[in-house]
Amino acid sequence: MATLVARPVRTRTDDIYFVGISIAMLITVVAGFSRSYFFKGMFFAPLPSLLIHIHGAIFSSWIILFVTQTVLVARRNIRLHRKLGYAGAVIAALMVILGVTATLWSVGKGHTPSIFTPPMFLALNGLGILYFGTFVAWAVAKRNHPAIHKRLMLFATFNLLPPATTRLFTFIFHAPALNTVTLFVFILSVVVFDVVVRRKPYAVTIIGTLVDLSTFPLAVALGHIPLLQHFAARLQAS
Repeated sequence: MATLVARPVRTRTDDIYFVGISIAMLITVVAGFSRSYFFKGMFFAPLPSLLIHIHGAIFSSWIILFVTQTVLVARRNIRLHRKLGYAGAVIAALMVILGVTATLWSVGKGHTPSIFTPPMFLALNGLGILYFGTFVAWAVAKRNHPAIHKRLMLFATFNLLPPATTRLFTFIFHAPALNTVTLFVFILSVVVFDVVVRRKPYAVTIIGTLVDLSTFPLAVALGHIPLLQHFAARLQAS
């Protein structure tokens, strides 16, 4: 006679939270880039260059893979999860390269959002790419510690949300205040989850929260540095 063994409550709760937030992030990204990319046929969208097309495809691949990986963990398909992890490492490396290249190209060609100055755009994207790459590398190093690994991957992916939320709430819904609120909700949800489930957050949760929340104010400060302003001007003049 078969015996049914229930999984621990905390494990089931983790599954619900991480799958749920990954899907919420996917929906946010699709909604933010709906007009300019996803609803325009993706590869057939009228983007300004081939570089931006490749950038969009690789970044889209990451968020889709991220959802897939959380679902695989929830279904206990760890073997496939680990195999796809190699693909994820390659995609992450490409994202860092393409993120830097696309940012420099966009500033040089004047294709930056009107709500940011070119130096601020450079700083914002630069910090996002730096934080993303750092968290992914840290997560890979902690791949044998599931609780830490998946939180680091989550904080890494949070850095991909600002371009989507900016387009969604500033240019589609014309409610820029919701951009900040949405990002805060995503980031702080990890702290809330840890406190509710564990009674205290992991150290990586505190670090990830502080780092991700520092992105915008630090970018604003860096955007006023003369050296970065000069660099942005040189890119635009080239």
